[in-house]
Amino acid sequence: MKQCHSISCLKFFVHLYKNYACILKVCSLDLWDLFWQRHFSLRTLFLFKMPLIFLEHIGALDDKEELTPLGSHLCTLPLDPNIGKMLLMGSIFQCLNPALTIAAALAHRDPFVLPLNRKEEADAAKRSFAGDSCSDHIALLKAFEGWKDAKRYGKERNFCWENFSLQ
Repeated sequence: MKQCHSISCLKFFVHLYKNYACILKVCSLDLWDLFWQRHFSLRTLFLFKMPLIFLEHIGALDDKEELTPLGSHLCTLPLDPNIGKMLLMGSIFQCLNPALTIAAALAHRDPFVLPLNRKEEADAAKRSFAGDSCSDHIALLKAFEGWKDAKRYGKERNFCWENFSLQ
């Protein structure tokens, strides 16, 4: 196997490793083996097999590293495969609005603020949104719904202040 020593190839690889959606595109074009064989050593191939393992885990690739029907759909979305799968499942199970809200919240920084001098109170406020689920995603969804209700009455600033969230 020929090793790639060019900086541009290495930069592309780093981008590919961090961007699972890009890996799905390469797999969909049946170029994956050709790409690896031409540019990387066997050791590198072993080390950076993790994205493929991840994609197999979420069901985008099968055990032969071929696209599944889910993977084919995820290839068409300009999103991280985890987010894409969540949106597809949200559509299938008729809960797309909450899935879209969570996806949008995950695309930005955490809306909760943790001031050093009031960390315990801020943690409690965030936990109160999650309820019994103990889920950060549910906390994001409930916080957004609470903010929307507060905004309807012109009290969004108070809501954010009381719940340690950004406006």
